[in-house]
Amino acid sequence: MPDFAGIGSRETPREVIDLIKNKLCPILAATGYNVWTGGAIGADSAFFDGYSDKSKVKLFLPEPGHNRLFGHYPTEEAFIIAEQAHPNWKACRQYARKLHARNSHIILGESLSDPVDFVICWTRNGECTGGTAQGIRLAKAYLIPIFNLGYNIKNTLTELKYFLDNGSPKHEYLF
Repeated sequence: MPDFAGIGSRETPREVIDLIKNKLCPILAATGYNVWTGGAIGADSAFFDGYSDKSKVKLFLPEPGHNRLFGHYPTEEAFIIAEQAHPNWKACRQYARKLHARNSHIILGESLSDPVDFVICWTRNGECTGGTAQGIRLAKAYLIPIFNLGYNIKNTLTELKYFLDNGSPKHEYLF
């Protein structure tokens, strides 16, 4: 089954959350896509809530009970990958490191060797900022297409549709 990562800012606007939850996820679920996400408030929750069949959702969490959810937790190897991808790992507190390590799994899979087919995310103005930046950096490093709804929703949805219809993005990176 094909998989995609659904990630984004806790500040994702309500209209984008509604778009993810009520339009994107039902379409992607119906066409056979599984979603991997992190269970954070905002975009992550929209991707989780948008799938009525939770067997198609893989949750990667920083620790058990995160936002009252349970799923998969970061491995030691995920921390190593996260450290390599993060520009200032030494400044991160332990909980932030757990969040970044779970992003390693969201992008690269439970075994860290089975990456998603693409990433859908939301960041303010489509910028590589906040915790979502870690997922974006990892996706870029592994040449995984990124569709950032914060850049320009209409254009991003057009690019995503082209990708789904043709199996490749029009552009190398879309964020």
